[in-house]
Amino acid sequence: MFYALSWFAVLSLIALWSLTAWAFHALSQWGAANTGGLAGATAPLQEILGPWLPPDLAQALAALLSSLQPIWESLLSLLPALAGGLSVLVWLVWGLGCVLLLILGAILHALIALARRHTLAGKA
Repeated sequence: MFYALSWFAVLSLIALWSLTAWAFHALSQWGAANTGGLAGATAPLQEILGPWLPPDLAQALAALLSSLQPIWESLLSLLPALAGGLSVLVWLVWGLGCVLLLILGAILHALIALARRHTLAGKA
């Protein structure tokens, strides 16, 4: 009975791990596919931050962000190309996690076997 419970727990953890990896992969692919709309988007920063910041600081921050816009756009243009590598990385990490969880299951199996052997030897 303990064998079944331990393997059920391990397989449940593998299912949760797989769901997490799948969700992260889907969100990263969705984000990479929708970066084209972000490339030209600039928020009216002075209107947004106006009530909370002094005007001089809001203008300086807007100037800083506008000077960083070409760098931001170049990084956004690279993101779809990096999405393929991220996909491979996600599934490699998933595989490593599954192997570690299976090793955990084998260790639990061995510990249960040792405990049963010890209790059976103590009764004899």
